[in-house]
This record gives sequence, C-alpha cells and structure tokens, in this order.
Amino acid sequence: MTDFATELRRQLDAAGLSQNALARRSGLTPGMISRMLHDIRTPSRETVGSLAAALVPGDTAADAQRRHRLWLAAGLVPDGYEVTALERVEVG
Repeated sequence: MTDFATELRRQLDAAGLSQNALARRSGLTPGMISRMLHDIRTPSRETVGSLAAALVPGDTAADAQRRHRLWLAAGLVPDGYEVTALERVEVG
C-alpha cells in the first residue's frame, strides 16, 4: 500500500467516516475513494484538496497538520506551504 492510501485510510478512520460519507463531503464518487484506498488510482492536486478539506474541516494548527500529512503522502505540497526537512522524514 502506498503512503497516500495508508494516510487516507488513517484519516478516514480518525474522522469516523464511511467511504460513502467521504465521497459526499468531498464531491468525489465512492468508486474513486475505493480506488485510492486500494492503490488503483493516484489522486490529482484537486482531488487531494477536496479530500483534505472533507476529512479535516477544522482550523486549528493540529487540523492543518493533518491536512498537510495527506498532501505530503500524495507527494504534493499545498499552495502557500513550505515543506521542512522534518516533515519529509515524518511522512515517509
């Protein structure tokens, strides 16, 4: 399983959401969610942004950190965010 699939599963479980609930919140299809969880589909920037917003809607520093972990697991960096060496180590 890729880092992204693992992190998506971790965050889905932490949010207490079903795949269908995440699909509704993110505007994606349940099939897309399933394919990402099973490493069949690689997410685009837009998809990661939708998932991050749906999984972690809060505005605390901890919420931002959880969203960033999802971005980094996808091999992407959200706009306006600079990755530190420490974060690269923590995600991998």
